[in-house]
Amino acid sequence: MKKQWKNGFTSSFYLHPLLVWKENFILLIFVVLIICYFSPSFCWANNSLKNKISSCFEKVFSSPQLKNSYIGAYIIDSNSEEVLYSKNEDKLFVPASNEKLLVAITALKELGKDYTFKTDFYLSDDLIPNLYVKGFGDPTFSSSFYSSPFTPLEPLLSKLQELKLTAINDIIIDSSSFDNNFYPDGWAWDDTIYCYAPPISALSFAENCAEIIIHNGKNGIVFDGFRKINFVSFENRIQSSYKNIEKISISRGKVNNKLIFSGKLGKGKSVTVKVPVDSPDIS
Repeated sequence: MKKQWKNGFTSSFYLHPLLVWKENFILLIFVVLIICYFSPSFCWANNSLKNKISSCFEKVFSSPQLKNSYIGAYIIDSNSEEVLYSKNEDKLFVPASNEKLLVAITALKELGKDYTFKTDFYLSDDLIPNLYVKGFGDPTFSSSFYSSPFTPLEPLLSKLQELKLTAINDIIIDSSSFDNNFYPDGWAWDDTIYCYAPPISALSFAENCAEIIIHNGKNGIVFDGFRKINFVSFENRIQSSYKNIEKISISRGKVNNKLIFSGKLGKGKSVTVKVPVDSPDIS
């Protein structure tokens, strides 16, 4: 981690591979290549690299666990452009997490391994100053990088204590370094209720998601932990049940920041859900 202080201060963080790699996704092609590299005996013994790769992929793809799967692969030698393996290469697939490979390669190539994201903090000259926060896409205000998404704010608190500030008039957010297109073209509307597809913003916090605890107690269905903000609303359609059941679904209303909770929840049961929040820079 690298910190710089100027005109207030800037908190910067190194580009981390976890930005583009999620532990919840296992990329089959990557696994196959690792297997072939470290365990050649798993693949059939062939002299050429092309035959070895082909044999390895065919052995894995013929697994009974994949018999109902729709699989495709296209591997070329980046130097000679020779096709080393192909299967269903002309079929249409949803790229899914394979895009993370391209994002990681592009980020490392264009930005470099020592690139730092930054978030700028400025104070006005007023007696009771305003705090200005300008974001540049730093993803590290997150428990994926620290034990708490608040951890990167500790230098800010230390600086304010050093300046002996006892009050701040207002916090003013600047996310103008990114446009207002929170979702890339082609994203499925149904995916926007899940935290693997949060909105994009120059300023983000906790993956731009809110954690909600739903409890069915003596007072009925109660929501806890939901951030009380005027432009995010929710509608409760969850039914109480005396059965031991936890079946909750979430959908969006016609207004993006209206969340509709449906399903059934047993008496005395609690569930925790995370939902993305639109306009995260002002949430």
